[in-house]
This record gives sequence, structure tokens and C-alpha cells, in this order.
Amino acid sequence: MNLLQSGGGKESYCSQPINHRTGGGNEMRKIEQLKEQEQSLRNEIYALEKEELTKKVMPKAKKLIGKCYKYLNSYGGDQKHWWLYQKVVEIKSINDENKVWLKVNTFQQDCTGDINFKKEEFGYRDLRGGDDYQEISSKEYEMEKNKLIDILKTL
Repeated sequence: MNLLQSGGGKESYCSQPINHRTGGGNEMRKIEQLKEQEQSLRNEIYALEKEELTKKVMPKAKKLIGKCYKYLNSYGGDQKHWWLYQKVVEIKSINDENKVWLKVNTFQQDCTGDINFKKEEFGYRDLRGGDDYQEISSKEYEMEKNKLIDILKTL
């Protein structure tokens, strides 16, 4: 038998022991069930919001496929700058109403003369603009790419 202190300072005896660590057990199970339901609902809400966002933004994002850009790149500080070129090949995901993750083909020749090409690298584009990428024609993109390929052929 356990001795319990009741509300008015009176002592009473109880035949059932109370487990103070679990808070009674039933309440904890109920809390866990509610937390699982909450997480399930959050996941469902997220999926529905993502679906709505995709329906809203994807038509605008798809217009980026095939577009070409150049970006003034550098190693920072007072280093020389050079152009990095990108061509959008695929839309990967939409983060919000303005930012879209893409797969892009890129190439550049840096200030030291190093040339690199990357196929289907991840990048993002802000659909509002203002992200320092300048849209260029596919003709300019191909012309600059061919210049670097010609340099590589001489090695």
C-alpha cells in the first residue's frame, strides 16, 4: 500500500500504486498517438501545398527549358572575372513561387585558363529575375562553347 498526500493535508491510503515516471501510461499513449496523427497531417498538408505550387508555377518554369544564360564569375575579391555559361535542360523542383531548381549544362574558362564543362549540374533560377544571370541566345551559347572545344582540340 502507498501513502498519498491528498488535497487538504490529510493522509490517505491507496491500494493501487501510481507510476510517477510515466504519468499513468494511458495519457502518454494518447499523446504519442496524437503526435503521430499530427505528423501525418503535416505531411499531407505539405504534399497538397507542393502539388498546388507545382500546378501554379510549373508552366512558367517550363519556359526556362532550352534557355541559355551567362554569369560573371570570379574567385572573389579583386580577382579577374570571366563568363560562366549555362543552358537549362530540365526542371528538377520548385521551392516556392519564385525559385526553381534546374539541371543545367555549364562551361567556363576561368581567369587562370582552366576550362571545365559540367553536364546536368544543379542550379537554380529566380523567376523574378535579378539573380545576375543574363539571358543570351542559344547562338551565343553555342559559339562560346565551340571556342572552348576548339582550344581543347589543340591539346
